Amino acid sequence: MNVIGINTYFEHPAAVVLQDGKVSFAAEDERYTRIKHGRSYTPYATYAPIQACYHALRTTGLKLTDIDVIASSYSGRRHLRGLAGCFTGARPSSFYEELAAWFAYKNLRKSLTSRYAFPLYMRDCLTPEGFARIPFQERPHHDSHAASAFYCSDFERALVMVSDGAGERDSTTLYLGDTDGLKPIARFPIPHSLGFFYSGITEHIGYEPSSDEFKVMGLAPYGQPRYADILREVLCCQPQGRYTLDIKALRSLKTRIGKARMAIEPLTEFHMDIACSAQLVLEETIEHVVLYHLRKTGADTLCLAGDTFMNCVVNGRLSALNEIKAVYVQPAAHDAGTALGAAILVAGRPRVAMPNLALGSEYDDDEINATLDLAGISYTRINNADEHAEVLAEALAANRICALFRGRMEFGSRSLGQRSVLASPLTDAMRNRLNRAKVREDFRPVAPMVTQAAYDRYFDGPPNAYFMQFAVPVRNTAKASIPACVHVDGTARPQIVTLNQTFLDSLLKHFEARTGHPVLINTSFNSRGEPIVETPAQALACFYTSEIDLLSIGSFLIRKS
Repeated sequence: MNVIGINTYFEHPAAVVLQDGKVSFAAEDERYTRIKHGRSYTPYATYAPIQACYHALRTTGLKLTDIDVIASSYSGRRHLRGLAGCFTGARPSSFYEELAAWFAYKNLRKSLTSRYAFPLYMRDCLTPEGFARIPFQERPHHDSHAASAFYCSDFERALVMVSDGAGERDSTTLYLGDTDGLKPIARFPIPHSLGFFYSGITEHIGYEPSSDEFKVMGLAPYGQPRYADILREVLCCQPQGRYTLDIKALRSLKTRIGKARMAIEPLTEFHMDIACSAQLVLEETIEHVVLYHLRKTGADTLCLAGDTFMNCVVNGRLSALNEIKAVYVQPAAHDAGTALGAAILVAGRPRVAMPNLALGSEYDDDEINATLDLAGISYTRINNADEHAEVLAEALAANRICALFRGRMEFGSRSLGQRSVLASPLTDAMRNRLNRAKVREDFRPVAPMVTQAAYDRYFDGPPNAYFMQFAVPVRNTAKASIPACVHVDGTARPQIVTLNQTFLDSLLKHFEARTGHPVLINTSFNSRGEPIVETPAQALACFYTSEIDLLSIGSFLIRKS
């Protein structure tokens, strides 16, 4: 059975191909449209990920006639039976809001089959008539999130928590997952949203809500939780594992803790304290909910999905709880991951292994070579992968910043060695240099990649930290060795590189041979405000407009003169 799963509502439109229970393609539309997050945040508007669908078919070699069903990760009908107007507060939805939601639902199918949706160059794979003939099935948003986590884990039985801004009716849903499937056991309706809470704080600190929450998370360790008690009145834990969000109180933060920051104003200790307080209250609330339902169900494993669990500090705290034996966080926990979850549900709930996220499009050496020759760029070609890794490791050991463009593009928001910028972690100055090179705020941390054999030597965290899902303590014995990786609170967000990731494992081992440490900084290969690069031309553009010293692209090495 061949299923295309799509996410179309909210942000992160994406397409996933599931062939007989195996993921053969997964990518976000933003990589092709070059619009960050796919589009700006627009509640209940639809956006068909046509570009991602096109590249899905090109990459897999499938035709539209090979596709059995399209699975969408949002139920318009379920939404219309609920409340559409809770974004404006606790009042009942109005007729106009219900009408807007109805048109959004109706326009989704139209946007997938409109002759204007497909540029001429796509007609070799996509035609509106071909799309119109494929059966179309919807699955609820939170069910899709939950499926993307539980069925990609190896747990037979687990508590599953989904939390984001909102689904059709709910903002947080808990399930018990077992051999019988996913059974909802608790729901937190709109507007009681952990996502709304953190986005409100993000906006108050002067960043873009539903986009820059990761900046608040990075800023939090620099402050003190001076406003935690005030925020506990906004996001309030209740008996029996419940919580409530006071939307009016959230909107009146300026009268409770001070005026909002303008984006052009400098960050102060005041803003750091707000971030610290919000992060603490969020962690406390999630722990309160999780612990109650773990005890109630008797589960000892936990699966997580939804934008809230892009917060790796929250995930790290949960992974350290004594009551939990193991935690699985869907690597694409944001809305893009629902495309995978919807496909899984429609395909009959198969168990789906995700040993890595190299699931997107790729370019072979001939295509890369053609781009380099067209641009008139000088390069060195090294076909032997181990020799290539050795040359790259030598440059990294000499404190060069190196970009890596290799193999299939990663699915999700994190670069994991396919489209990455790498650097040595051995000096504290490298973090500031990287942030300057990428025009990022100087408080932002950078993440390390480490060999599987050396993980426990440097970090105290869960053994399945393959995708930068967890912020974990850096061991005291390692902090002085890899200072650029260590955030101000003594944590890092590691990526374990397995033996199956041959090139990256070889690179780390060659770096260790020169420095004694099989650890490298790994950050995304993109310019500020841009999606991660997708084509060789985009890689060259980013390379030549940044302070990156060396580009490894396919079998080619390019040095700046």
